[in-house]
Order: sequence, then structure tokens, then C-alpha cells
Amino acid sequence: MVAFIPAAVIGVIFNKKIEQYLFHPVPIAISLLVGGILMIITENKFKNNSTTKRPEDITLQQSFKIGLFQCLSLWPGFSRSASTIIGGWCAGLTTAAAAEFTFFLAIPTMFAASGYSLIKSGMHLTAGEIGMLVAGFIVAFLVALVVVRKFIDYLKNKPLRVFAYYRIAVGVLILTLAACNIVHV
Repeated sequence: MVAFIPAAVIGVIFNKKIEQYLFHPVPIAISLLVGGILMIITENKFKNNSTTKRPEDITLQQSFKIGLFQCLSLWPGFSRSASTIIGGWCAGLTTAAAAEFTFFLAIPTMFAASGYSLIKSGMHLTAGEIGMLVAGFIVAFLVALVVVRKFIDYLKNKPLRVFAYYRIAVGVLILTLAACNIVHV
């Protein structure tokens, strides 16, 4: 919960401004670029200085630091997982511990974001829609459990740099399309 609080507070306070200024192609492209570059720099600088190897050994101070990094994910295009893994590296976690903590942190974050969106929109759901929402959540959760384990196994042996290069390439592509007026700013 400590890691959840910073993004929840910032998200509620600045939600309208984020939607107004950042939900456009150019800010999203910039966030992809910044995130990719930050991933490369942080992985090179902090990854091998990790002392915390298991999520259950994470301190409250480390949790809060990761939560501050999760605030970056409020910028559309800046992956929540990437921001919290970067935060985990800066807080002294191994990649595997940071990734596992990231997925635990997703549970309250996704629930709160979805609930906030539903409440804010004033959406009234029928029983059928609620049933579909619950079924979708259960399926997504079960698939995530399988994918998370495989992803953490991957991260134990491979760098995240591949994802950083992908982000940078997509960011450059979007900026190029925007400059050529193919994507509207």
C-alpha cells in the first residue's frame, strides 16, 4: 500500500491536467523515448548494485521510492511496469524482485484506477455488464499469473534493454509521423 499511495494521490489531483495535456501523440512519443532512455541508463547504473532479492524483504522506504517512480506511469506511454522496475533498481532491488513487486503493485493500482474511472464517469452497470467485468478480470488475472512467472524467468537472464530499444523506436516513429502530419498532434 505504501508504494500505491504516491501515484494514487498524484493521479487524483492531476487527472484532468494529465488527460488534457498528455493524452496526445507527441507527449506519448516523448514518454516512450524518455522511458526507454531511462531504462537503459538505470539498468546500466543500478542493476548490479542490488541487495534486495525477494519482494518480502522490501522495506517501507524502498516501497515508497518505487511508488514515487510509479508516478511516471501517469504520463501516458510511460509503462507502469517499466517505471516501477526502474524504481526498484534505484531502490536496490534485483530485476526479478522489482518485477515481482511490480506485479503485486498492479493489483491495487489497477483496481483503484478502474474504480476511479467508473465513479468519475458516473457509469451505471447492468448485472450483465458487471458479470462480464468480473469474468474479464478473472481471466486477465489468471493469464497474468502465467505470464508473470515466465516474464520473471526471462528477466533473470536477459536485460530489459530490448524493451527500451523498442520504446525508443516507437517514440521516434510517432514523432516522425507527427512531423509529417500523418499523425495529428
